[in-house]
Amino acid sequence: MTPTSTPALPSSAALPSKSPRGAERWLLMDYNGVIGRQPTAAHWSQLRDSVGWAHGAEDFESTFWAERLAYDAGQITDGEFWQRVLGRSLPSGDLLHTVAVDAAMWLHTDERVLDLLRTVAARGIGVAMLSNAPVPVAEAIAAAPWSTVFGGHLAFSAHLGVNKPDPEAYTGALRLMGDPDPGTVLFVDDRADNVAAARALGIQAVHYTGGGDLHAAVSAHLSPAQGAMSM
Repeated sequence: MTPTSTPALPSSAALPSKSPRGAERWLLMDYNGVIGRQPTAAHWSQLRDSVGWAHGAEDFESTFWAERLAYDAGQITDGEFWQRVLGRSLPSGDLLHTVAVDAAMWLHTDERVLDLLRTVAARGIGVAMLSNAPVPVAEAIAAAPWSTVFGGHLAFSAHLGVNKPDPEAYTGALRLMGDPDPGTVLFVDDRADNVAAARALGIQAVHYTGGGDLHAAVSAHLSPAQGAMSM
């Protein structure tokens, strides 16, 4: 997500209050690409420099992503991940620095989306997160001051032991949310496969890549006048 890819979000006036029937509703958000902005070229350059990468930028990112799934799922340690990426082990001090640089580059957020989440939460609708993220990134997100809007409902793949779009990732998030009816949950993600997996479980879902009106989509799906949320 780039600073120019997300349109300004409208006023909060159109957002619904909690259903008068008392049916609890939830907004379940992906992080990177929805709340979090994608790292810039400068961030990737800083990460390459931290490990002394001497090859091309494209080679670094392709190797990074090829090994990331196991790391995101908590199946390998920080050291094992970087050993796989680099083909060598990092000294402990260098490893700590690289892990910190990696975590920091994912913490740049879209304030307009965060403002929307605060408005939704203020209307009595539950707000939760489901993100593919390794432990250091998960801990950095959870420690960010803005994460309080989620009320502790933060589900990360590294803690669940499985990544989206595996169904267990979604059921793990639902358990953390108190097992609400999937039909009362709206999931927002920037990947079509993650959205499809959520819908297969009966969760309402929006594929959001920054090019549409997220406020309107959330308002429409969470409107109590519609009963159970529908596409």
